[in-house]
Amino acid sequence: MVISHNADIDGIGCAALLQMRYKIKDSDIFLIDYSIEALQGVEKAIKRMKPKDVDLFITDLAANDQKVGLFLSIIKTIKKGGGKVRWFDHHPWSEQAVKRITPECERIICGERNECATEITSRELGLEGKFVGRFTRICHYSDFNLKPKDSKSRSLIKTYAIGITKYNIDPRPSADKNLKALARTLAGGELSNPDIVHAAREFDRISKARIGEMKKELVPIGSKIAVGFARTLNSTNACYHIIKKSGRDIGIFVNLDAKRCNIRSVKSNINPLAASLGGGGHPHASGFSFDPKKYPVNTQKGRVLLLKRIERAAKSNGIL
Repeated sequence: MVISHNADIDGIGCAALLQMRYKIKDSDIFLIDYSIEALQGVEKAIKRMKPKDVDLFITDLAANDQKVGLFLSIIKTIKKGGGKVRWFDHHPWSEQAVKRITPECERIICGERNECATEITSRELGLEGKFVGRFTRICHYSDFNLKPKDSKSRSLIKTYAIGITKYNIDPRPSADKNLKALARTLAGGELSNPDIVHAAREFDRISKARIGEMKKELVPIGSKIAVGFARTLNSTNACYHIIKKSGRDIGIFVNLDAKRCNIRSVKSNINPLAASLGGGGHPHASGFSFDPKKYPVNTQKGRVLLLKRIERAAKSNGIL
């Protein structure tokens, strides 16, 4: 059984490699975002399944303090049925989360490191070969926002990023079906399928129009930060355009369709900023969620409230 991140190729890649190794059924794969609601859904589903002698792999997901209880509940259900838990992640964890989760896992790798979750998973599973080597390198470049030298890899990274974003804005049953189909393609040793290529092309056209509108109304916060508001976009691409247009070092993309903000930076360590806003991530790629009832960002009042919250967090972290 697998629980992995649904928003990028690193999380999907982990699920694919596990399918390659263990022939896992689609029904035993849960691809989720970082929200508490998504994790609660997985907890309920696994409890209903009452799994017996099942090994659970959790990949490309961090256990922050708010979610430790839910993860422990899932782990308890697995272990009660005689199963084991292995956790492969590369995001920063709090000391409390590490302390509470580690004793419950058969094997755990967590904390900030210079390898993506797919690389960790391939190594831990003992998977080798030309395809695995190339695919894990692509995942590394993608997850750390690096540019490979060869054009085919760059094209694949763009296709994954935009196509997966498109899948995730579709209705949930369709999104899950498409994401799992991509994982099966990768598990079969193919780097892409026609569906994700089509989805990427379709959403690329939509994205260009949304980015153009977003760039017209960027909001500066101090001398280092600029904020943009738009409907769903690939987060890294959106932040890149915010940074390039504003000339700031830190770009924050506010997704008007979802209760989430993404943060990217060229030079600054933005993880403390994201953490102070209730989120987390990597030094140059982080994010945080917000309550849409408290911050209704589709209204001017809601945007002002959220901008003030970001400004306070930036001041407390000394990055204005």
